Amino acid sequence: MQPSRAVVALLSGLLSVSVQAQEIAVSATVLPLDSARLQAMGVEMVKVQLTADYVLTRVPARLQVADSARQSVVAPFAGAILRVAVLEGQAVQPGDVLAEVRSPEWQARLAEAAQRDAVWTDAKARAERSATLLEAGVISAREADQATAAWRAATTTRNTMQADSQGIRPIPGGYALLATQAGLVLHRAVGSGDPVTTDDVLFEIGDASERWAEARLPARFASRIAVGDAVRIVGEDGLGEVIAVGRAIDPHTLDLSLTARVPDGMALPGQAVELELRHAAPPATVRLPSAAVVDIHSQARVFVASPDGLLIRSVVVLARDGQEAVVIGLAGDEQVAARGLLALKTLALEALATQE
Repeated sequence: MQPSRAVVALLSGLLSVSVQAQEIAVSATVLPLDSARLQAMGVEMVKVQLTADYVLTRVPARLQVADSARQSVVAPFAGAILRVAVLEGQAVQPGDVLAEVRSPEWQARLAEAAQRDAVWTDAKARAERSATLLEAGVISAREADQATAAWRAATTTRNTMQADSQGIRPIPGGYALLATQAGLVLHRAVGSGDPVTTDDVLFEIGDASERWAEARLPARFASRIAVGDAVRIVGEDGLGEVIAVGRAIDPHTLDLSLTARVPDGMALPGQAVELELRHAAPPATVRLPSAAVVDIHSQARVFVASPDGLLIRSVVVLARDGQEAVVIGLAGDEQVAARGLLALKTLALEALATQE
């Protein structure tokens, strides 16, 4: 079980309050072994390494294109697909044709737009003429305001119709649907001959380099992961960061949602990956081989090189896997035994028994 943040902070504080007192406490437990004896026992020493953070856990995740880099391309008018011009995974640029759609609705809208343009042109001319007549004192301000209001209303209607036509280009009998942003075609929902209705999502386009990793975080880590914590896709270089952590634990799976922004890499959107969650370490946190930490009397201990032999030092384990352990309780410049631990543990048990 991983210690809580409060426990880690307390233990770190206690360990750093009085290094001198700690050294006095452990100096009484020394295994007086010289280098020849250690070599004969097969003991090998390694230097510990200070670290600013550590791997808290690894969880399965799935990559997605970030919402901010994804666009759904919808059908602005109902009709039927005449031709699909792109494939999934294909790169597109703004203005590229995605599909051609036969659409009587669009044809009717074009005719209506022509009428609206004529109305707008007439309303604009009336408003300009009214302004001139008002200045000459021929008409009242009220009449001029009415003409201006009519022009503004016609402009609003005209702009709305133009907005509805963004991202399309007229073709005989219908329209060509155009890409409005650069990216990859992430998903294609239609094929030639398919009917479409207004606002049907036909394509998903996005920047695949803008990646999110979506995962489920075991509830026991909920208090130890926060927005801004570092993450890494296992097998890739570069660190990302947590951008959202769910606030509700699923009562069935006992986990909660986690989303992280990760840098561009080899894994593709939709691919399953392993997400490494990293955590800021307390001061004087060190990495060392996992085998160097042994359990003696239900307490994690390491064997530290000293002029008199090996000191038996107690440590607090923050994280541990089959290869590496992260602990507090050392200064960061020590050498510890990483092989030959079984024999050392036997000697340690005997030495500690004599002190009881």
